[in-house]
Amino acid sequence: MIILHERGGSKIRVLLIVLIGNLSVCIIKILIGLASGFMFIVADGIHSLSDTLTNVIGILSLKLAMKKPDEKHPYGYEKYETIGALIVGCFCLFLSFEVLKEGIVYLINPIAEFGNVIIAYVAMGISTLMSLLIYVYENRAGRRLGSDLLVADSEETKSDIFLTLTVIAGIYLTDAGFIYVNGILTLIISLLIFRTAINIIKSSSKILTDVNVIPREKIYEVVMSHPEVRFCHAIRSRGRPDAIYIDLHVGVDPNMTVERAHDVVSHEIKLMLRKTFPGLKCVNIHIEPDNEQARKRMRSVFKEVDY
Repeated sequence: MIILHERGGSKIRVLLIVLIGNLSVCIIKILIGLASGFMFIVADGIHSLSDTLTNVIGILSLKLAMKKPDEKHPYGYEKYETIGALIVGCFCLFLSFEVLKEGIVYLINPIAEFGNVIIAYVAMGISTLMSLLIYVYENRAGRRLGSDLLVADSEETKSDIFLTLTVIAGIYLTDAGFIYVNGILTLIISLLIFRTAINIIKSSSKILTDVNVIPREKIYEVVMSHPEVRFCHAIRSRGRPDAIYIDLHVGVDPNMTVERAHDVVSHEIKLMLRKTFPGLKCVNIHIEPDNEQARKRMRSVFKEVDY
């Protein structure tokens, strides 16, 4: 437990450093965008703000994730991270519409004169380099600490690097006389923010509505590899990739003692599943005798089909 606590603390320290870096990139983009008149730079800065908010949510979720299950939360606190991600998704959705309105305004009334283009180039170059350093640092730390959260967040930062390169191209085109590029790129960035929001909301909703985390076929394959398992059905999984809960029914020799079925076979199956799926947190196994009645049973007391 001490090791887990230390690893959680290390992940939080990584996110704090990444938070400072992302916030700096966000401020640079917004200030330079406002000073130069390139509104798509401001829009990109607002998009970078979502990374900062994600870092804050990540830090809070890791704090909660380090808490032990208790009487009120017997399944743990992991889904608080999902709720936080859902909030971030809704915020990004709001931002996308705000940026969309700005893009429409600059298409209707394009700006023909801009501020210092050289400063805009230098600022965007610096922010691109900072984002690249953030990506490399967070990705390596995530893989070292075995953190899906850090790795996923670093991949989002990598996509922002390509977006920033698009913005730099927009500066060049706008300065060359294509005044409508300012509005067009602002609209494009609003759509990218919208797509990010939808992806966050969709992935969060799957977790909160208990969609299967692991394909049933993969769980079935692992369980059936045990030499004393006769059949397996009613396989269900839910939760998050780093906190998975599995329920299943297992058929064994009807002459097997309850003690062996529970203390040996069931225990060995749990060890096999935990080895195959590192994010596994709990497995509930219902033992059944391998007879004709059990094999024909396709429904339970509570539902028509026993999934």
